[in-house]
Amino acid sequence: MNLLQLLKQCVESNKLFSKEHHLLVACSGGVDSVVLVHLLNSLGYRITILHCNFRLRGDESTRDEIFVQQLSSSLNLDCKIKHFDT
Repeated sequence: MNLLQLLKQCVESNKLFSKEHHLLVACSGGVDSVVLVHLLNSLGYRITILHCNFRLRGDESTRDEIFVQQLSSSLNLDCKIKHFDT
């Protein structure tokens, strides 16, 4: 069983959500959240990507934000970005 099948089975057997739901998926730009976005999108769920930029790592934080925007664009998904001054 691959990761996509495992996620599908977990969601369905635990009745976590259905295709009628609109999922808000937090995405940092790291591998875990990016894989989750790809898997949920591959399963046909309606997704909006959410990204918080806390500006804690200077240019690296900006690069993460740009990457998440490019990811959402490449998958034709809505993306909401929130900036924080921390």
